[in-house]
Amino acid sequence: MTLSIVVPVYNGEKYLAKCLDTIINQTYKNIEILLVDDGSTDRSKEIIKSYMEKDSRIIGFFGENKGVSSARNLGIKNSSGDYITFVDSDDWLDLNLYNEAIEKVEENNCDIVLYSFTKEFNSSPEIKEVLPFKSEEILDRDRIYNDLILNLIAYEDETKESIMGSIWRCVFKSDLIKANNLYFDTEMHYAEDLIFCLNTFKLSNSIYILNKPFYHYRFSESSVTAVYKSNHFERQLLVYNKIKEVFNNSNDEDLNNRMNIMMLRYIINGITHVCSTDSTFVEKYNNVKRILNDEKSKDIRKNYNIKSRKYKILKYNFPLIIFLLIDLVNKRTKKIEVVG
Repeated sequence: MTLSIVVPVYNGEKYLAKCLDTIINQTYKNIEILLVDDGSTDRSKEIIKSYMEKDSRIIGFFGENKGVSSARNLGIKNSSGDYITFVDSDDWLDLNLYNEAIEKVEENNCDIVLYSFTKEFNSSPEIKEVLPFKSEEILDRDRIYNDLILNLIAYEDETKESIMGSIWRCVFKSDLIKANNLYFDTEMHYAEDLIFCLNTFKLSNSIYILNKPFYHYRFSESSVTAVYKSNHFERQLLVYNKIKEVFNNSNDEDLNNRMNIMMLRYIINGITHVCSTDSTFVEKYNNVKRILNDEKSKDIRKNYNIKSRKYKILKYNFPLIIFLLIDLVNKRTKKIEVVG
């Protein structure tokens, strides 16, 4: 059985060689590696070509910059493996990752295998993510929905971050993706992998949980999620609307409750994001006011029964007080919280 590994690359010269070394040296040898250069302006193209010369399993694609979703879609369309997975070019892998993953998916005839990861920081200790399941177990359709999909959107505990929905932590059966014509949404530039995961998970009959931190996710302050974006809240609203589309605006009570909690966390996250910037007091205040006055924000804060005491103040439209409280907390933690 062949595994197709899709690696989008954009100006990744700093870490690309380490990433590729951990892919070509996997103990599972029956792989094809699709390196999609998305218009890099650094030495990424040369690095890709040099690896193509020394490993015939590598296929290179070179084009103009269209974004990570387009790069991944190109990889999917050109893949020929029985299974498909994704790797980001600044991350790296344990060498036995795919051997164990393919073994589990074949032994149990599952559509997807889902594994844990280690979040690697440049200046602080690593953090190992642990999935909220037993070390190894199989989720059927009911548990995929109730224990995985709903918790990818939001936990019932409003203060708890959801399971991270990243496609690089999965090995998929290619037929699941191609037979259902599943691709990444090129309209999205935030949480596009979450939407892809939700689309694939909801169509899966079984998912194998391999709760080992095989994947090393490199996190730095210069990463996309850690840099201030003036349209951050609007991008989160798009994610909310896309999830509604994934489930055809379902009236399922559990789903809608989790969507409400997600929106509540997006409001908090959006305000925290604003307060984390070096903008002037007036600019921060106006941006907080903009978030609170958004129609979806007002609807959730008015109609959803907020359970957490720390979030109760959001029931009231007090932008100045809310801004000052979150700004104070943010200054104490010196940290941008990222949700989604």
